[in-house]
Amino acid sequence: MNPFARKWPRSVLPALILIVLLTPVGASHGAAPRSNALVGPVGILPSGITFDFTHAPAGSSLQGALPGAQPLTFEVGLALSDRSGLQQLLAEQEDPSSVHYHQFLTSAQFSERYAPSPAEAAQVQGYFVGHGAQNVQLTGDRMSMNFVLPARDVPATFGTTLATYRSSSGDQVFYAPTRAPSLPPSIAADLVRVDGLSNVHTTGVQTFYHSLGSFSLPGGSPGRAQFRSPASYDTTTDGSQLFWGTDYPAVYDAQSLINAGVTGSGWSVATILWSGFNGTTSTNLPPWDPGAVNQYLSTTFPPATAIPTITGEAVPFGGNTAPPPGAYTQGDDTGGIEETSLDLEMVASTAPGAHVYCFYLPGNFLTGNQATFSSAFDQALSSALAFSYGGNGLAAISNSYGLSDQNDSLWNNLEAQAAAQGVTLLVSSGDAGDAPTANSGRPQGEWPTWPATATFQTYGAVAIGGTSLVANGVPYSTGYNPSSGLLPPMGYDANQITGVQSQSIWYESLPGAGNTAGSEGGISSVYNEPKWQAQSAAQSGIEYAARQQQVNYARAVPDISSIGNQTVIFTDSTGGIQGALVAGTSIACPVFAGFVVLIDQQDGKQGFLDPQLYSVGGYFETQAPTSPLDPFEGQYDVTTGHNWVFNASVGWDAGTGWGTPDVARLAQDLVNPTYTGYVYNPNAVPGQPGSLPAPAPSGVPTLYIIAAGLLVILVVVVVAVVLVRHKRAPAPAAGTAAPPSMAVQAPYPYAAGPPHHAPYGYGGGGYGYAAAPPPSYPPQTYAYGTPYGGGYGAAPPPQGYPTHAYATPANAAHQPPPMVGPVYYCRYCRNPRPYTNSACPSCGGPL
Repeated sequence: MNPFARKWPRSVLPALILIVLLTPVGASHGAAPRSNALVGPVGILPSGITFDFTHAPAGSSLQGALPGAQPLTFEVGLALSDRSGLQQLLAEQEDPSSVHYHQFLTSAQFSERYAPSPAEAAQVQGYFVGHGAQNVQLTGDRMSMNFVLPARDVPATFGTTLATYRSSSGDQVFYAPTRAPSLPPSIAADLVRVDGLSNVHTTGVQTFYHSLGSFSLPGGSPGRAQFRSPASYDTTTDGSQLFWGTDYPAVYDAQSLINAGVTGSGWSVATILWSGFNGTTSTNLPPWDPGAVNQYLSTTFPPATAIPTITGEAVPFGGNTAPPPGAYTQGDDTGGIEETSLDLEMVASTAPGAHVYCFYLPGNFLTGNQATFSSAFDQALSSALAFSYGGNGLAAISNSYGLSDQNDSLWNNLEAQAAAQGVTLLVSSGDAGDAPTANSGRPQGEWPTWPATATFQTYGAVAIGGTSLVANGVPYSTGYNPSSGLLPPMGYDANQITGVQSQSIWYESLPGAGNTAGSEGGISSVYNEPKWQAQSAAQSGIEYAARQQQVNYARAVPDISSIGNQTVIFTDSTGGIQGALVAGTSIACPVFAGFVVLIDQQDGKQGFLDPQLYSVGGYFETQAPTSPLDPFEGQYDVTTGHNWVFNASVGWDAGTGWGTPDVARLAQDLVNPTYTGYVYNPNAVPGQPGSLPAPAPSGVPTLYIIAAGLLVILVVVVVAVVLVRHKRAPAPAAGTAAPPSMAVQAPYPYAAGPPHHAPYGYGGGGYGYAAAPPPSYPPQTYAYGTPYGGGYGAAPPPQGYPTHAYATPANAAHQPPPMVGPVYYCRYCRNPRPYTNSACPSCGGPL
């Protein structure tokens, strides 16, 4: 061997290492920003107590003492008795190789093994009652307790005083602690959270629906025969389709299960909402009018069909309990009655044999003089999980509301309880369309909302986004004018629907504040990325979403999606029953909750579904993209449309997740371990949430180019020398050309300013759809350059990953290197590729 070949690496390697060390991290253009510190919850069940507020927010000005007689609502979360045991059980329930796989507990079994003991609950209750607590309510599983405490008793109870403050903006007066609260160690050891020390609210609760119009029912009470039709769907004068809840089983291929007797019979499904409330009279109203809901179901189901049983369960909170379901004569200021009617009609339409329960809070909890909003939902979820259901028990819980992203340790414990009991939690992803609050008018802000984000490795929520739907079938009615104020044609439509013709991200916008709405998605600012996301084929889409959002990648939503617009419901009003045409992810969530009930009846309880959804979605995307068993095949994978920030694409995207599954196929796939056990990249490391990165440079400095060039040259030489040493062969002849590089196309030149977000072209009709169609982004590769429009990342993502996302090699005859080991397929061009972090040899796409 040439002596120089032996000595040269020793002399060059130090210089090579020096160049590598001196090359700035930012020189790796497009690298996803990462954080080394854990910022949010990591899925370990909490120990130690947290308080909702320990002091007034920065910039607040002290106003004075809080009146001692003022009643304050508190909620406390009690600590689990065996955190490590529950953590192990949850992991085993998700592990197909474990004898405890999908062996779920009843509510009573969970309480016996993991809930606080009766003695611990009695000690906590005795402490607060002894310090003046009134109207104490302990949930049946002993996980949560709420009570009312006069302000004068706060110092002796929590070791702090409460005072009134004015916010730094001057638009809010609230109370908050004057110093950090505390509890005796013996009591603090039994708690995980205390809510109620402040009523400062930076955001309000938002229901995830909005009304596109309303209409009167002829005579106030249409008869079944009068409006019966065999329609597949109804179209309006502008050509768009209208749907009833009973259409959706046929649209999403759940009708085949229902026809085979899989209706949800013997199972239960729950919703969590609140009652109406009239602010003028300070009166809690009923949560819904059974007359309206029952009329909707009896009108839209086939003749002689038994109407699903719906039961209301009032959840006491803050010393108040809402009245039972019924008609009402006062106006509802909360939107709770219409929201509840919508949710119940959708879940009953898609699981017609199930027993539907609604756990509803008193609507006055929204008035602000309460514990934090999330604490009320804690109480409702705890009540739903502790309830004794007959038959096969509770399959799913639907949640159609949201708050700004946050960490609630009690809610996290309750999610773990739901998973242990085999209950699937489903949460609407949100309706802001990822638009700024000024455009959407929604207080949660631009990015994903809680509790859709609250998801961990072995428990959490399935986040449901929204789509705009075109169904296959022959329309029965084509002349309905949605601005007429009359009722659309009614009847049982599912018998002629043959599936999905097309879907796009649900999104609509008009100029002006508060006129933008659509499916919400993106990256959580609080919750870390679960391993089943990081190791899935969704990860490249998640990384892209993080770049667009300009944050480190973390828990991403939504997971899947369902119908988000053009849905007819019935609700009550002070003038009697009326109809409404609505949009929102509040449609999508209960629709899919009903489908989960059917899946549980078909397959057995599934519980926490997220890991399986990502395995199934990844398997068919990467291993069997043309399989007839793919639940996201064809139009079920939403690849067109956009919201304010994100475009739809093949596979997972931040607008619709994996898409809307074919329910019958999904039920079949969830019992196949080949699909549910698939891991796309077992070596991936979950991302972590972090702060905004610095804007990317508009160009690459000359020093970076020189350093990168030298680095490439040195690497090539070292590799050549190593090959010579091992093969003991002469060096390649001078002038031998290296294989051509994989040149990347330049980004599409978008103009400066905010992203183009023209809504879909629904035209007129009086419901606020703009006429402009969405832009059609060309199938180009989008480099991650300087953000445009105030931090929306670089150019928008392509409308579906193109067949060749990157330019072909300069030498068209160049062939990719032979595969070594197992064959994996590129998720962009579908050609074989090595299972490494290097670019795909065919198209240049990442792993």
